[in-house]
Amino acid sequence: MDALIALHVIAGGVALATFWVPLVVTKGNTVHRRVGVAYVAAMMVAALTTFCVVPLRLVHNPERNPMGVLFLGYVGLMSLTTAFYGVRVLRQKTRTAPHRVVVDHVLPLMLVVATVALGVQSVRVGYVLGMTFVPLGLLVAVPQLRRMRAVPSEKGWWLREHLGAMLISCIATLTAFLVTNANRVLPGEWMLAAWLAPTVVITPLIAVWSRRYRRREA
Repeated sequence: MDALIALHVIAGGVALATFWVPLVVTKGNTVHRRVGVAYVAAMMVAALTTFCVVPLRLVHNPERNPMGVLFLGYVGLMSLTTAFYGVRVLRQKTRTAPHRVVVDHVLPLMLVVATVALGVQSVRVGYVLGMTFVPLGLLVAVPQLRRMRAVPSEKGWWLREHLGAMLISCIATLTAFLVTNANRVLPGEWMLAAWLAPTVVITPLIAVWSRRYRRREA
């Protein structure tokens, strides 16, 4: 488990160091593409190692808060789902029919199931952070599935989907970091606010950028 945690920390560090670069440089240029690839690769390694670490922590550290550990696994799934979709949608620029590639439907379907399970269990045990992420999880997974089943009718739809997915992946990256580390520097009453800060700050950017690109296409 120590090796998995070390790999997870390294990959998470690379993701934290690179996620902001594609947001500020010119979209589509060499820096955007190369740093974006590095971010996605690091995010996928971080997410996949999370899926290995979570069950090991539950088995070897039963005294820990199980909902906190499970929530980190959920955030890892959200990160993987959004990063994967953000990359795959770039290959659908020219499609004129519903997207029926099975592999692209698996992760959002898993996220729907995980979101429902998280919501039910969070309500049962009173885990507020889990309850607050249920709407976000559904707003990630359900539109992905609907978009893939629909025939594209808007110019540049893939770009807005790409940007939205990558921004949500950034939310998940920062949330995972804060859930793991914020308690070292902040008092307990500030924890929930710190954990929700990435969602509160970045979500409006998705709407702003989406409107901006729609106006450009009009």
